[in-house]
Order: sequence, then structure tokens, then C-alpha cells
Amino acid sequence: MRYRLMNDYSADWPLWRDDGGAPDGEPQLPEWLEADIRQWAATFESLYSYETGWPDARTGEEQRLKGERLAGAIARELSLGDSIVFAHWETNVAGRESREV
Repeated sequence: MRYRLMNDYSADWPLWRDDGGAPDGEPQLPEWLEADIRQWAATFESLYSYETGWPDARTGEEQRLKGERLAGAIARELSLGDSIVFAHWETNVAGRESREV
């Protein structure tokens, strides 16, 4: 199975398959990693505005780096033949696209 780690509004489990959102508990991961993934998604949900993006560049960069680390941790836990990619799209900061910041 190919998975994608990607934030989306109202998605507390931000793992996706080609056919849509992965159900809770898929893929099977250690509890600590599931908790970290859910916290990362909760931070996105509470701080990323659909109108203006992240409140500041530091928060956006921290979230991107954490997403990369989480994707690496997920990759180490996946079954043989499964894969994960990190899909980072949330680049707006304080109402500007990141290249303008």
C-alpha cells in the first residue's frame, strides 16, 4: 500500500491512500507515533487558517520539519512493500505565499 502523510482540514488522522483517507489505525503504528501524528494534525487544525496560512514563518517551518520526521518514522514501521510520502502543501504564512515571506 502507498500512503501519503498530508494535513487536511478536519482530518485528525492525516494519512491517505490512493482511494482516500486511511481509516484510524491504518497503517498499524506504535501508540507513541500515532499520538505524535495526531498532535501534528491538531496543530495544523488549530493554527493554519484557510485565509492566511500559518501565523508566522517559524511555525510553518517547524510543522514542515516535523512532518518530514514523522514520515521517516512511519516509513520505518511499515510492512514490506508499503511506502509513505510526505505531501506538504500548507505554505502560506500570514497571508502571503512562502516565497514572498
